[in-house]
Amino acid sequence: MDALLGTTHNVNAAQECVRALIIFLYGLVMLRLSGRRTFARMSALDSVITIVAGSVLAQGMTGSVPIGPAMIGVAVLIALHALVSFAVARSDALSRLIEGEAVPLLREGVLDERKRIVCKISRSDLAEALREKGLDGLKDLHQAKKLQIEPSGKISVLKHNSG
Repeated sequence: MDALLGTTHNVNAAQECVRALIIFLYGLVMLRLSGRRTFARMSALDSVITIVAGSVLAQGMTGSVPIGPAMIGVAVLIALHALVSFAVARSDALSRLIEGEAVPLLREGVLDERKRIVCKISRSDLAEALREKGLDGLKDLHQAKKLQIEPSGKISVLKHNSG
C-alpha cells in the first residue's frame, strides 16, 4: 500500500495523483449519499468558511500544525464569519456584494439560454425544479411566470395563477 499511496511527508507525484483520485471519488460518493439539498441553504460565504475551517482543522488533526493554534485560527474564522453575517443581514448593498443576487432565467416566457449556461444550470435541473412545483418539466415551462437561480443556487419557480 505504501508503494501506491506513499507515507506521511514522503509522497511522489504519482502517489499524490492516486491520493487525489481517491479523495475526489470519495467526495463524489459522499456528496451523492448526502443528497443535493445538503448545502442548498449555504451561501458562498458559508461554503468558504466551512472549507477553510475544515482545512485548518485537518492540518491540526494530522499534526501538520499544532492543534492549539489550529483551533484558535478556526475560532478567528468563525468570529469573522459572525461579523460578516451580522453586517450582511443589515446592509442590502453588502448582501448583494457578498451573497449575490437572484438571476432571472425566464424572459417574457422564454428560457434565457445564455443566462442558463452562464449560471451552469442543466436542462435536467430546470425540469426538476418545474416538477417540484407540479409542472411536467420543460414542456410546461410556459406555465411558469418566473424562473430564477437564487444566490444559494436553488432554482425558484413561480407559476402563473390558474383561474
